[in-house]
Amino acid sequence: MVFLARLLDTTPEQLRYGRSSEKTLIAEFGGEMSEVANVDQQFFTRYLALTETQRRVVRDVVGEFKTTGVV
Repeated sequence: MVFLARLLDTTPEQLRYGRSSEKTLIAEFGGEMSEVANVDQQFFTRYLALTETQRRVVRDVVGEFKTTGVV
């Protein structure tokens, strides 16, 4: 089950018991309410653990992707 959870980018608990609505992150992006996937929540956690300099590099890279049309 752990392998399947990793493959599906979720947790074994979510596979076994389903999604827990109180643990699901809902955010507003561009005027729409969206569920933030587990992989994105993990990314945010890792991002927040970076130093301020590292965060700036990540923001710059994402900004470049956006301006060049990659995203």
